[in-house]
Amino acid sequence: MVGAFTQAFKNAGDVQLMAHTDRGLTYTFKTFDTLMKSYE
Repeated sequence: MVGAFTQAFKNAGDVQLMAHTDRGLTYTFKTFDTLMKSYE
Protein backbone atom coordinates (compact mmCIF):
# COMPACT_ATOMS: atom_id res chain seq x y z
CA MET A 1 0.00 0.00 0.00
CA VAL A 2 2.81 2.38 0.90
CA GLY A 3 4.45 1.43 -2.39
CA ALA A 4 1.35 2.58 -4.23
CA PHE A 5 1.50 5.91 -2.42
CA THR A 6 5.19 6.20 -3.17
CA GLN A 7 4.61 5.56 -6.87
CA ALA A 8 1.70 8.00 -6.97
CA PHE A 9 3.75 10.74 -5.34
CA LYS A 10 6.67 10.07 -7.67
CA ASN A 11 4.27 10.40 -10.60
CA ALA A 12 3.06 13.68 -9.13
CA GLY A 13 6.61 14.94 -8.70
CA ASP A 14 6.28 14.88 -4.91
CA VAL A 15 8.90 12.65 -3.32
CA GLN A 16 8.21 13.63 0.29
CA LEU A 17 7.88 10.18 1.83
CA MET A 18 6.21 11.05 5.12
CA ALA A 19 4.22 7.84 5.53
CA HIS A 20 6.64 6.41 8.10
CA THR A 21 5.04 8.11 11.10
CA ASP A 22 1.43 8.40 12.26
CA ARG A 23 1.44 12.15 11.67
CA GLY A 24 3.14 11.67 8.32
CA LEU A 25 0.62 9.01 7.33
CA THR A 26 -2.29 11.33 8.12
CA TYR A 27 -0.64 14.10 6.10
CA THR A 28 0.00 11.68 3.25
CA PHE A 29 -3.60 10.49 3.18
CA LYS A 30 -4.88 14.08 3.09
CA THR A 31 -2.44 15.00 0.33
CA PHE A 32 -3.23 11.82 -1.61
CA ASP A 33 -6.96 12.50 -1.30
CA THR A 34 -6.42 16.02 -2.65
CA LEU A 35 -4.23 14.60 -5.40
CA MET A 36 -6.89 12.09 -6.43
CA LYS A 37 -9.60 14.76 -6.43
CA SER A 38 -7.46 16.88 -8.73
CA TYR A 39 -7.53 14.05 -11.28
CA GLU A 40 -11.30 13.64 -11.22
